[in-house]
Amino acid sequence: SALFPITVFVITVPQGISAEQKVPEAYVRLGIMHYLGRGVTKDTYQAATLFKTAADMGERYGQYNLATQLEVGDGVEQNLPLAAE
Repeated sequence: SALFPITVFVITVPQGISAEQKVPEAYVRLGIMHYLGRGVTKDTYQAATLFKTAADMGERYGQYNLATQLEVGDGVEQNLPLAAE
């Protein structure tokens, strides 16, 4: 994938917290794992879906990563107007 600079960083998520508990940072972390194929099958579409979920919760790294994917059309259809939002 040509997506970089995707924001890859260490997100502090307390032990035992998961995306299923609606923690936006966990969605971003899981999205990064899917994007990079770390511990899961690489799937940029699934990464975008997870970033969108976090973005909809107001999580800034989810917003940035989703916008970056939308800007270049990586895993999703390119959509510059939506990326600019």
